[in-house]
Amino acid sequence: MSHSLPLSTNNSDKISNFIELIKNGNKDVFVFLADSYRDRIISIAFSFGFCGSERDDLIQEGYIALYNAALTYDSAKAQFSTYATVCIKRRMINWIEKNVTPSLSSLPLSELDDNELSRIGMIQENFEDDFIIKNEIRELFDKAKVILSDTEYKVFSLYIKGFSNDEICKALNITKKSCDNSLFRMRKKLRTAKN
Repeated sequence: MSHSLPLSTNNSDKISNFIELIKNGNKDVFVFLADSYRDRIISIAFSFGFCGSERDDLIQEGYIALYNAALTYDSAKAQFSTYATVCIKRRMINWIEKNVTPSLSSLPLSELDDNELSRIGMIQENFEDDFIIKNEIRELFDKAKVILSDTEYKVFSLYIKGFSNDEICKALNITKKSCDNSLFRMRKKLRTAKN
């Protein structure tokens, strides 16, 4: 599984459209932004070396940070991919500081040096709207649960958590073709629901 987000001009335009729609109150489109940044969020979560529920918590924090980044993004200050990545890392580090260890001295934080963060000039220490954002994301995934079949939703949930297609097949005891078909139908249904 590739953990990079190739930002072609076409993909970059789509992401810009997603951000505008989210800023204008269209919460449903976040599913597509989350899908675009899925590998990056998972990669960052994996880089901290946790597993199990702690990694799941970091991934959830990553999605919350991504949603918040879309709401607060200012294109005059940085590219969205840079801004989102810094927001995701910062939020995960904050979660680790609060929930895992009082000191982060053992973590490789060189990528998040304060000079770079102040140069970008867009990082907020506190996200006052965390509760609202968590609820909005939960509502969005609840909506996906209504739109998708039982199997499609299970595949979707595991996919968003970073499971590979093979791992999804094992976890749900389904064939690769069934998994691929579920992912295809899931994307189609969510895209249709967005319009």
